[in-house]
Amino acid sequence: MKKLRVIVVNEENGLKRTYAPSQGFTSNEVLLDFGVLNSSVKITLNELLEQILSKCGFSLVSNVQKSNTIDKLFIHVNESYIAIQVDDIIKCEASGNYTIFYTKDKKEFIVSKLLKYYENLLKNQGFIRVNRSILVNMKLVKQVYKKEAVILNNNERIIVSARNKAKLMSFINKHT
Repeated sequence: MKKLRVIVVNEENGLKRTYAPSQGFTSNEVLLDFGVLNSSVKITLNELLEQILSKCGFSLVSNVQKSNTIDKLFIHVNESYIAIQVDDIIKCEASGNYTIFYTKDKKEFIVSKLLKYYENLLKNQGFIRVNRSILVNMKLVKQVYKKEAVILNNNERIIVSARNKAKLMSFINKHT
């Protein structure tokens, strides 16, 4: 297996220069004609990278999108692992070194991991930390009241901390 190498050829003097921009990708050599990068054609470095990767059979966007979403979360409760659909989680609440999951079907699960762990795991799933101890599934928020509270589908009102108001408004602006 060869490492990906980029060979740039200068048309004027015929000199070749070899670059190895990334380790881990494998393919045949990619030949770029230096004449394409003249002043009349502008190309960004990102577009150049996408062209190189597509010639090698890789896609920059699809790999990122696949790794960011999860449908089920397996949580360790007592001596077993329970599968919960991420969309069924209403909120997660910190309780010391434990996290309590509240689901749509009014079940509660206590897990011995910090809320911070689940915040990092679920941040790409539409969950936002609204205060020090609560992580909310924004898909199940019915209303945001004066940037100070969120009202869930079950009519529970949760106060948003001053520190997290900007994060909440950023999420709302992104999704309106």
